Amino acid sequence: MANETAVSRVARDRNLGDDLVNLPQVSDNQCSSFHVSQGELDLDASIRGAHLDSRFSRNLRGTTFEILNVADGVAGKRPSVTFTIKNQEGAPILPSTMDRLSPVLAGPTTDYSSFVSEDARKTTGSTDGRFEWTFQNHIAATATGTFSISIEGYKNITLLPGTKKETVVRDAGMNKQSYFSVNGSAVLSRRTVLKTEKCNACHLQLEAHGRNRNQVERCVQCHNVSQTDGAGRPAAAGPAQAITFNVMIHSIHTGENLTREFAIYGGSGPKNDFSDVIFPGDRRDCQKCHVNGSEQLLLPGYVSTVNNPRAPASPVGAVTAACTGCHTTDEAFSHALANTTSLGESCTVCHGKNAEFSIDKVHAH
Repeated sequence: MANETAVSRVARDRNLGDDLVNLPQVSDNQCSSFHVSQGELDLDASIRGAHLDSRFSRNLRGTTFEILNVADGVAGKRPSVTFTIKNQEGAPILPSTMDRLSPVLAGPTTDYSSFVSEDARKTTGSTDGRFEWTFQNHIAATATGTFSISIEGYKNITLLPGTKKETVVRDAGMNKQSYFSVNGSAVLSRRTVLKTEKCNACHLQLEAHGRNRNQVERCVQCHNVSQTDGAGRPAAAGPAQAITFNVMIHSIHTGENLTREFAIYGGSGPKNDFSDVIFPGDRRDCQKCHVNGSEQLLLPGYVSTVNNPRAPASPVGAVTAACTGCHTTDEAFSHALANTTSLGESCTVCHGKNAEFSIDKVHAH
């Protein structure tokens, strides 16, 4: 059996655990008698293998995206994006071998209001590993400002094939982003409110929707000011829930302290109720997530109102939307509405950076 691999040999001889006695252990004293610190295989019965997250297996080849160029990124046209896909060794990965490969077009970056996601696995490429995808959707002829294109995807990799611990892992690439002006105006990247690195301080590796979305820049393309769960929410479940990023993230992390239910219905219909989430820290510490002082009420004048059909009031201003993600009582909404006129929100008068009830002061801990 000269061609037998280490994995198949283990499957044949031991099948990863058949010889364990399956008795309860009253302490950790006997662990080293049965489990070496590190074995030959990831996810084996060694101490390292038993505690290894499959996403970080050494047997994953890695998926790396790069966006090289955007052409025809002009209002009224169908943009084309040139990109590469490589493994960790630098070898090209063909789009046709990916289990998911989706470029996403969204805009404008001042406040995203629309996006399209397309399947690019049938695109063709050149001998140097460069691939080009022309969107089937047009940029609106009336569009102005800056738009962005991101890329997401993964390959399904089977680890420990032929054993009882055989498992399929999505080897996903990190999202990449490119910004471009659709009308000749100056390119304006999306404002930075959060950093993925701060999310990963708690989440280890941020990766929503099956590992596809793993960078905050990518998240906000879809979780925009007009986005709700209406497409997946049953009529009997009442009005749609806003999944605008600031509303959603504040509400999820408020969790058990919410005064009203916060639940999102996914595209296939499951209800995801976040009302029992326990935040592992002090939610008043805005710097836990925010960067660049972005928690302060110094939002650009061009930010949009937010649509939230399930809230006591909708639409509301950007500051009201963010604050009532945590402060969910009717009184909080009433307070915000009482300080909003046809000229906009007056929140900075009392809650501005140097005001008597500034964010820093009322969130002091």
